[in-house]
Amino acid sequence: VVGHMSNWEATGALVNKMIEPSYAVVKKVGGDQVHRFVSFLRQTNRFNTIEVYSKGRGKNSGSVVRGIFKRLSEGRLVGFPMDQYRPGDIEVPFFNHATPTNSMLANLWLRKKVPVFGAYSIRQEFGRHRLYLTPQVDLDPSWTKEDIPQITKKFNGIMESIVLNCPDQYFWFHRRWKNLD
Repeated sequence: VVGHMSNWEATGALVNKMIEPSYAVVKKVGGDQVHRFVSFLRQTNRFNTIEVYSKGRGKNSGSVVRGIFKRLSEGRLVGFPMDQYRPGDIEVPFFNHATPTNSMLANLWLRKKVPVFGAYSIRQEFGRHRLYLTPQVDLDPSWTKEDIPQITKKFNGIMESIVLNCPDQYFWFHRRWKNLD
């Protein structure tokens, strides 16, 4: 579980440098030129990605799932951003508010029951970050599709603990809480 905490680009680079090669699920950033620039910076910093090429549950969403499973079968870590919103997703509590939450990670976990934990970095000073890993989340291997809201709530709990560790470095500008308008 990852999110937009501090400099999440630094988190990916730190995991790759300090632990092992890993990948993060990412969306296109801005227009084409901005996206090429960000992609160049990610490659330079060894921030490996699995790109989501379409919005929501479009025709390319299967390629993301295949990319995730491929990396997991290679024994790699995969960072999944829990603070992204997809239209039509389920609402589960996030800081005691019903919040639209991406349930894809719960669906993936039901298919490939790998350990799940949080990874994030905290800015220490200019250009310096410290990497943190949360304890592995306790998940019941007998859970089924009916338990997706409960599983997703556990993943949101990881994100909550990450934000609470250093709330001033939670970097989120999107309108995830549209339902509170």
